[in-house]
Amino acid sequence: MLITTKTTFESSWAELKQAVKNGTIHEVLHSGDKIPVTLKNGEKAVVVATFDESGKLFFVFDDCLRDAYYMNPRYTNGGAWAGSKMREHMNKVFKLLPDDLQAAIEPIHITQTHNGDIFESDDKLFLLSEGQVFGDCRYSNPEAGVTQLDIFKGERDRVKEREGIGTAWWWLRSPYSGSSFNFVHVYSNGSVSNYTASNSGGVAPSFCI
Repeated sequence: MLITTKTTFESSWAELKQAVKNGTIHEVLHSGDKIPVTLKNGEKAVVVATFDESGKLFFVFDDCLRDAYYMNPRYTNGGAWAGSKMREHMNKVFKLLPDDLQAAIEPIHITQTHNGDIFESDDKLFLLSEGQVFGDCRYSNPEAGVTQLDIFKGERDRVKEREGIGTAWWWLRSPYSGSSFNFVHVYSNGSVSNYTASNSGGVAPSFCI
């Protein structure tokens, strides 16, 4: 018979960051490995390790943060991710992360094309794109160099919960290319759709080290 086990081991964010620099992170972490994190406001979370098709390491919050938030207070996706209030909110959430995790995080460069304009930003804490979650982009323009993360290959793997709510829909950073009002989101059943930017929805941050 076959027996599947998971290994628990002790490490630090600084050690994981060094493994990334050394090119040995695939020997240390595997896709789906989970790390508990306690925010400075007392909220407890779990982040999941995952890799894109190039082998780059990402960490994604396993479930949504306790509090929902909107992409923009008004129903517009003008400015895309770079100009969104959600991006400003992520900067506030970043300050709630443990100091050792903050020190390990490396910003990524995000480039989006929306309504003929190009928007760029450098972010330490960010939402995922439609392409990172679903592979193909049904509602948004693909971001160059962005590929699907391997933890999201199945629809049920995209389901997240929010405290006090149960399964909940959650925002992605991708503006809907066919609208001036909507961003893409993940339904509570793991499928893709889009919603008006002013709606408060689940927030599942991601980061790289």
